Amino acid sequence: MTEAEARAICTSGDLQKYTREECAEADRWVRDYALQRLGLYTRGHGSTVHDYLLSMARSTYGSAETDEFLAAMRCYPDWL
Repeated sequence: MTEAEARAICTSGDLQKYTREECAEADRWVRDYALQRLGLYTRGHGSTVHDYLLSMARSTYGSAETDEFLAAMRCYPDWL
């Protein structure tokens, strides 16, 4: 899935025109983007901190706390 496709789905007011698989793929695109951005941001903070934060973000992705953390770290695309 491309960024443009994920953006179209995530910003759509009517998700009924998309299949469940397309919506899930867009969600995965956003997750992968956010975790990649977090990884780039934490890379300069030492491998222990970097590895821990990525591990926690991956394992708790979708929780309110992780969502707030990723949003505060500006890991989500600007259009989200």
